[in-house]
Amino acid sequence: MYYKLSNFDSEKGIVGHECVNEIIVDRLLTILGVEHLEYQLIHADIEMEGKIYDTWLCASKDFKKVGETKSALESEIHLNRIWDMIWSRWCEYEKLCNL
Repeated sequence: MYYKLSNFDSEKGIVGHECVNEIIVDRLLTILGVEHLEYQLIHADIEMEGKIYDTWLCASKDFKKVGETKSALESEIHLNRIWDMIWSRWCEYEKLCNL
């Protein structure tokens, strides 16, 4: 079973509504007849960093198909920003070398 929890902030606890978004999209795709990963909304007590939080989370049988790979969108965006920064610094370096 795969469980998805909303964002966690060490000061505020569990914040955000990502798991509710997944349920809304799940139900909408079901209505539209689109094949998709099905989620269940679960109410739970979660212990993180020694504290217990009363929250909601999503559960699904699997996050991806066997042999399929996935990466978070945030990771892709972060990686692209790093490459953009490296490229811009390289361009500045070339300008300095060609003075």
